[in-house]
Amino acid sequence: MGTTSSTESAQTVLERTVVASTRWLSLVTLTYRDAKGESRKWDLVSRTTKRSPTAADAVAIFVKLRGAGKEASTMLVRQFRPPVNAYTLELPAGLIDEGETPAQAALRELLEETGYTGTVDDVSPALAMSPGLTDETIHLVHVSVDLDAAVNANPKQALEDTEDIEVSMVSLRDLKQTLTNHAEGGGVVFAALWWLAMDAK
Repeated sequence: MGTTSSTESAQTVLERTVVASTRWLSLVTLTYRDAKGESRKWDLVSRTTKRSPTAADAVAIFVKLRGAGKEASTMLVRQFRPPVNAYTLELPAGLIDEGETPAQAALRELLEETGYTGTVDDVSPALAMSPGLTDETIHLVHVSVDLDAAVNANPKQALEDTEDIEVSMVSLRDLKQTLTNHAEGGGVVFAALWWLAMDAK
């Protein structure tokens, strides 16, 4: 993409100050230097579970369902999300535990949320979720699930007490329309899922 200009290299965060914190989230005020060399402030939300500034917080899992005579399909999860006061359609997802790789976290979360076992095809770099608001980053992990495999014959979720997750299988051909119907019905769609649906075939 070209070289980094001296103006860009001059911009950096100088200090982080935690203003308030709960069990899971911290409100942080940043002091940073802008392109003119001036010191400015910026507020952000950070996960208290974040292990380092460069470590991704979580994984989101794009599932490719495979099986004899099966149309190209994926797996969605539906759950109530209090921050948006609505039911969302999302990819299976979850935090990366201490000592886990993104691939390991993806397979664990997939099994817990959906009951299915898969194999990892690809892991993205750390991706920003909403960089104007939070330093949260995720890995998008592509996983293949063989519906004909014996291990997937009788899938059972292993949800936490606070989780209530509905799992559905949707053909890639119908994915965008499924998301549109959900949004028009008052639900909220996970942004990355919509982007994937734009190119789904």
